[in-house]
Amino acid sequence: MSAPFLEIKGLKKTFSLKPILRGVDLFLDQGERMALLGANGAGKTTLLRILAGLIKPGAGTARIGGWDIEQEAQQVRHLVGFVPRARHRTATAGRPDKTCGRACKRTLSRPAPTPGIGAGHITLAATALT
Repeated sequence: MSAPFLEIKGLKKTFSLKPILRGVDLFLDQGERMALLGANGAGKTTLLRILAGLIKPGAGTARIGGWDIEQEAQQVRHLVGFVPRARHRTATAGRPDKTCGRACKRTLSRPAPTPGIGAGHITLAATALT
């Protein structure tokens, strides 16, 4: 049995002593899809920022395509596309506009260059339930 493409074990993160992620465990095989749903402040974007290598976890480990997100960050960056919602908000309605839809679709459909890895890629996108 092969290792999962995305493997998260005991991931924790706190900001100013406030726990945001409390021991997240998650395993996804190549080709599986998953949506993170939750209220504002639930930790969705924090988890995705950790996986994208933008912030460091407080504890725990995560691997994408067999690469450790901290120890092998350069290799992980070749596998990860991160689409933060805030960049694609309209000035008036506060909802993603058609540009966001096109940008997300392009990011999700593009093949990622992964020389020597043989694995696919992962696209991380964050949105909140309102």
